[in-house]
Amino acid sequence: MPAGTEADCWSANIFVEDDSLLTRAKGREELALKISQKVLILVSVPVLFEIGLVTYVTNLFNQIETSRLKAVHARELTSHLNSIVNSHVQRVSLLILRKVKSQPKESAAEAALKEKIRAEIAELNIVSSSNNTEQTKWKHLVKLFAEIDKALDEATVAYTSGNDLQAAVLWSGAQSKLNQFINISNQLTLDQKKDQAKSEIEYETYDRRLRLALKLSLFLSGAIAFGLALFFNQSTTRRLNKLMQNTKLLAMGRAPGKFIGGDDELAKIDSIHHQMHDILVQLRQKERAILDNAAEAICAVNSDLKLTEFNNAATRLWQKSADNLSHARLIELISDEDRENVVAKLEEAETSASEVRFEAKIRSGEGSSTTWLDTAWSVTWSNSNSSLYCVISDISARKKLEQLKRDFVAMLSHDLRTPLNSVQASLELVSSEHFQLPENALKYINRAERGLQLSLALINQLLEIEKMESGVISLSLDALSTQELFNKASYSVASLAESRRVKISYDGPSIEFVGDSERLVQVLINLLGNAIKFSPDDSRVTVTAEQQHVSDNCAITRINVTDEGRGIPAENLEQIFERFQQVNPRNDKEKSGTGLGLAICKAIVEAHGGRIGVNSQVGRGSTFWFEIPLS
Repeated sequence: MPAGTEADCWSANIFVEDDSLLTRAKGREELALKISQKVLILVSVPVLFEIGLVTYVTNLFNQIETSRLKAVHARELTSHLNSIVNSHVQRVSLLILRKVKSQPKESAAEAALKEKIRAEIAELNIVSSSNNTEQTKWKHLVKLFAEIDKALDEATVAYTSGNDLQAAVLWSGAQSKLNQFINISNQLTLDQKKDQAKSEIEYETYDRRLRLALKLSLFLSGAIAFGLALFFNQSTTRRLNKLMQNTKLLAMGRAPGKFIGGDDELAKIDSIHHQMHDILVQLRQKERAILDNAAEAICAVNSDLKLTEFNNAATRLWQKSADNLSHARLIELISDEDRENVVAKLEEAETSASEVRFEAKIRSGEGSSTTWLDTAWSVTWSNSNSSLYCVISDISARKKLEQLKRDFVAMLSHDLRTPLNSVQASLELVSSEHFQLPENALKYINRAERGLQLSLALINQLLEIEKMESGVISLSLDALSTQELFNKASYSVASLAESRRVKISYDGPSIEFVGDSERLVQVLINLLGNAIKFSPDDSRVTVTAEQQHVSDNCAITRINVTDEGRGIPAENLEQIFERFQQVNPRNDKEKSGTGLGLAICKAIVEAHGGRIGVNSQVGRGSTFWFEIPLS
């Protein structure tokens, strides 16, 4: 199973429990409406109440307005009827007065009264047109008015002509109809007064209802608001407070309280919080298991440089119990000679955004069992926790191995190289012209001399690369040019190139930069020698140089060595710069070499702050390149 699959399955199993957790939560407390449903209730109940209230009040206003209009209508009818009756009485009075004064013509006052009566009747017709009962009585009044008007006109004519008897008869008929007119008008007036009184009673009744409705609406609005607030508080606020309390407990790393219950959004969030706590507990257990089983010591140090947390490897490293190591001062566990440096590095880590690495010697054990261990530290600072987190590795074995390696290099340098040089000098002397040896003996001596030269070259290269990687060797920096490097390197490999009929050339401009001329010539000689060795006869090796700007304040010089050889397989590209690594040779010429040349080239280039690499395709040749900063 891949590394991440187990963790993914483990996380998936935890989240699958979501439905079961919700089911358990539902059983612990009564079901709660969803928040959206509660909001709908909070909005809809007051709105429905207001709609009902407005509808009821509007109906009362309509009834009050109807009652008011009835009262106004009754007053108008009464006013018009009274005006008509008074006008008729005045007209009769003027007619009698004109008879007494023996005036034959109708006066202007009588004519004005007639017009006024007709105008009032027209207004009365308009006012009573909306009521069928009033309209019937009005038609009867209009008929009576026409008969009275006609009788009065005829009586006036009779009085004017001197026919008193006829005038008296006509007057008597007009008087009778006028009495009927007055009786009907009085009846209408009485009816209108009753209607007006009824309308006023209805108006007062509706007014009382309106005032009562407004008072009840205020009371009911307050009651509904209080009831809804109580409902929301009981069903949501109380549960929300409980949810907040569970959230605080979760933030403090403690288990949340009981489920708040329900199936609304709050219940789901609370269920997720409980799931998160279960997941965090399992993650902490898994994390603690990883830390406790880690090979390196891992610990947390507070601002007072006291150990606050640590794993089992830390107790094994210092050979102390957890109780003795807890809150121990870190400085007391460091050797005296490294204490000042460790404090400086820890202070550097507090102000640095990246990790700080250093080595220090620590005291392990107590009393007679105390031992001193070489350790490598990686320290980072956490602003959120105000703590230093340290990863400490015991490198005592590595230090011993490095010492053994140094001893071995010294042995190669003194105990092995010196006698081999003596043997080489003896072989050169024996094979010289001073001694006349058989041809077969010279053959074996020359073979031994070549093997000895290869051994000495291997020893010298091993010594050189060890010095470079340990930082013992220093660079002699000076101004130089790419053309100068090529001239010196090509001269050294000229005989090898001639033997393989390989042409070496330099193309492009000469670039000046700063470097160790001797070391960089050594790099170029090695690259040219490999290019010639792996190139076919009658081919070409080309050296080019270019200047590149990496950024505004950084430029590099890049030197390329391109051959027309068989190329390097992709799987070997990353390995050829390591020690004793070579591309599989196909003949004796390709077998020559120690496998350390490219490793030495890499060490020299990196000592200059540069880098080295290769681009190659099988069957199309290779381009080895190295880059040196201009400054």
